[in-house]
Amino acid sequence: TGLPNAPALPNTNANYAADVGNVINVQDNSGGVSITGSLEIDGNLQNLVLGGKWGDTGYQRLAYGVREYTNASFYAENVYTHHNGTDGIICGYAGATDGSSRRQKTLINVTSEYNARQGLSWVGGVGLTAINCKFNNTGRERFTSSPSAGLDIEAESSVCRDGVFINCEFINNVNTAMVADSGDSAGVQFIGCTFAGTIWPKKPGILFSACKVYGQVVNCYGSNEPTSAVRFDDCLISDEDFGGSSVSPAVGQSLFNSTLSSPIYVNRCIIKTTKVRPGRFDKFVMTNCTVDMSFNG
Repeated sequence: TGLPNAPALPNTNANYAADVGNVINVQDNSGGVSITGSLEIDGNLQNLVLGGKWGDTGYQRLAYGVREYTNASFYAENVYTHHNGTDGIICGYAGATDGSSRRQKTLINVTSEYNARQGLSWVGGVGLTAINCKFNNTGRERFTSSPSAGLDIEAESSVCRDGVFINCEFINNVNTAMVADSGDSAGVQFIGCTFAGTIWPKKPGILFSACKVYGQVVNCYGSNEPTSAVRFDDCLISDEDFGGSSVSPAVGQSLFNSTLSSPIYVNRCIIKTTKVRPGRFDKFVMTNCTVDMSFNG
C-alpha cells in the first residue's frame, strides 16, 4: 500500500525490516583500514522515507555513516559524518576477550553530529583512541532512537577495553553525553573532555581527568579498589548551562544521582550547583574538593 507498518515494539519481524545501508562499510580487513583527507559523509536523514519502527525502540536498522568491524586496525582523520539514520560511526571487534591482542582504532579530528542514535558506538575491541573529536547533537534532527547518546560504550559478543578520549566534546545530545551500561566494558579514560548532558559511567575503571561536566552524573560504578571505581580527578562538575545546549539538570533533580554500595573517588574537583541540589555524597571518597552551592531550595 505504500503505508508504513506500525506494530507495537519490540518488533523484530524480518519481513518488515528495511535498511538504508551504510555509507562506508569496512570489515575483516587483515591489513587495516585508513580514512584520511577531509571526508564528509551526509546520511541525508532529513529526506529518509521512514517505515514503522523496528527493534526494541526507535529505528534499529543499518544506516551508519561508517561501520567498522573486526579489522586489524582502523584510522580515521578529518572526517565529518552527520545526519545518519543510526550512528555517525560504529566500531566493533567480534569475539575480543581480555586476552586478545590490541587492534587499535584511532579517530583524530572526527566530528559526528546530528545523527539519530549515536555519535559513536563502541561495541567491541581492545584499544580505541579519540583525539580532538566531537560527538554532539544526537537526535536533534527529525527523529531519534535510543540510547540517543554522544558516545555509547556497549560491548556486544566482545569486550571493550583500553579506550582513551582526549580533548573531545559530547554536547547537547538528546539523552546522554556518554553511557557505559551494557556488555563487558572496562578501562576507559577521558582526558580534558567537555560533556554537556548526563554522563552514565556504570562500568569499572572509568577515569575522568581534567574534564568539564555540565550535567548530571548518574549510575556510577563503585568499588573499594580505587583503580576499579569511577574516578574524577581535577574536574569541574556543574549544573550550569553550556553554550546553547538544553541538557543541564532540571529543577528538582540532583547533580549526583547514584545509589552506591561501594565508593567512587573524587579528587581535587570543583562541584558547583546554581539551581539543583548537589545530591548525596554517601560512599564518596573526596580529597581536596570544593563544593560551591548557591542553590536555594
